[in-house]
Amino acid sequence: MYGVADQNLPPESGQQKTYLGAFRVTEGDKYRGELADPETTLFSKAANNYRESLNLWLRRSRLRPAFMGSDILAFDGQENEDLVVHFTLRFSTRRMDVDVDSIIAVLSEGSPYLGNKIIDPKSITLIEDNDVDKQNANAEATSTAELTTTTGQPTMRTCSPMEFRYCQHTATTNVTSYPNIMGHMKIDDVMANVIAFRELVDSECYRLAYEFVCQILQPPCSENLVLPCRSFCKEFWGGCGSRLPPPLLQALNCSNFPEYSAEEESHCLPKPGCSDDLESRGLGSRLCDGVPDCSDLSDETSCNHCPAGSLHCTSSKACVQRHSLCDGNADCPDGSDERGCLSLAPNLSGLKKLRSVQAMHYFPQGNVIFIEKGLHGKVCTENLNDSIPNENQDVVLNRIGTSLCKDLSFNKVKSVKIEKDKEIDSIYVKMADPAASEISFIPTHCPSKQILSVECNSLGEQSKAEWIARGGTTRLGSTPPWQQERLVVGMVKSPVEGSTVVLVKLEKPFSPSDFVRPICVPQSSGPIASLEACNSLGWTKNRTVLQRVELKLSNMEQCSNISITTVNSICTNSFSQDCSVSSI
Repeated sequence: MYGVADQNLPPESGQQKTYLGAFRVTEGDKYRGELADPETTLFSKAANNYRESLNLWLRRSRLRPAFMGSDILAFDGQENEDLVVHFTLRFSTRRMDVDVDSIIAVLSEGSPYLGNKIIDPKSITLIEDNDVDKQNANAEATSTAELTTTTGQPTMRTCSPMEFRYCQHTATTNVTSYPNIMGHMKIDDVMANVIAFRELVDSECYRLAYEFVCQILQPPCSENLVLPCRSFCKEFWGGCGSRLPPPLLQALNCSNFPEYSAEEESHCLPKPGCSDDLESRGLGSRLCDGVPDCSDLSDETSCNHCPAGSLHCTSSKACVQRHSLCDGNADCPDGSDERGCLSLAPNLSGLKKLRSVQAMHYFPQGNVIFIEKGLHGKVCTENLNDSIPNENQDVVLNRIGTSLCKDLSFNKVKSVKIEKDKEIDSIYVKMADPAASEISFIPTHCPSKQILSVECNSLGEQSKAEWIARGGTTRLGSTPPWQQERLVVGMVKSPVEGSTVVLVKLEKPFSPSDFVRPICVPQSSGPIASLEACNSLGWTKNRTVLQRVELKLSNMEQCSNISITTVNSICTNSFSQDCSVSSI
């Protein structure tokens, strides 16, 4: 009896070698800024082409018995110059002995599978990834409890000197805090688990992997755990997600990372070097164009049109001084400096750091904050006993809460209460006449520190999904500080035949703000055909900024010759007489 070895059996543990490599394409392809972003169509297409070329190249070579597959990690270079391709190659050592020299020899011979692309043989670099098995062993040996301790806030945090020398190049201070998101309680815990993170950085799976890793391993000194922002986490995942061992997959779940919040800069850590990143992607024209593309506003707040210490007017190149906020005069083109003069916030410290007039979301709960001429004050309730009988105080407070929640786009008030202010050096105002129909505020002292707190209704989270709804941004590929993302957990297509409308259910509601607000829809009794004009919003093929087109309704006969029409359609044309049909 003869035994036949199955050539398709996967290699056992310890019988696989992974090599990290790179080469420079000198002809037939050039670097473009979009290739730096793993989420772009251009990156996906280029990565797929180079991966297939490498696979064919090695499978037709003398190394084919051992070759298992390849992956494209990243592209880099200078705009319109040579393209550098970073990749991994995997080989089974039980089928054939393979080393760096034998692989480089094959790659240096050139390949007909690259089409018209030419590689500089001298640019080929290759190293064996010796730490793969060791990394996985260490990661699996580390307990899940240790790796996933701090998705919520720990009860006790301690600040310690920054002793992790590997991350000292990214540190802005010489102090860090424990535990981090991995549950490490001291520097010894970090060092015991550092191999898995070093491998991610060394693989060059993401250009800013080093910065991301250091942010999660050495968070800033704070009473709460400060994580990288969700958008930064997603970019890291786009490049390195496929390389994460199981314990890290759970701990680094981006849905548990916070969105950037401009009113609380310590809420999360944004991706560093956003302005430089725009230039490296060939998007330098977006710098100082009046439209924020960076979550930290760095692309707009360091421009000539914004003097030092001024506030950006969010959707234009205009800037105002802080004392212009809520002074009764609209200084921003859209009047945004006179909105949000009465709002809710968890504290005043974040509001004092604002660099944009209305970068903040509307909080569903918090202290009632009054703004006048750039000064933020909390509403002191000491004068209620002198102004309103005890039996009427709840009615007055509920009326204030209901009005405020409605102004902030929440449906109802959930609770209104009086609590003691925990912040130091707060400024206070009091209601001049709490019983009046329109309440005004005047500065006051508040020895008791009794302040007004309101909570508006908000729905809880639902189950997770993969589709994402994005609100608060008008430019594709940008991450302004007021952008919000929600997972889509349900989707229902319109039952009307021919309609392209879809109803989606989100994991949780959007937080209302000046950039995310509900819209009014026509009453069911009012036919849409009675409208004379409307607006269409969307993105054209070659434009990344949201476009608005003014349309007027036309007779259906005008569109029937050029489009498929149904009884559930309306015919419109723009003021340039271009006809179109929309299903409803």
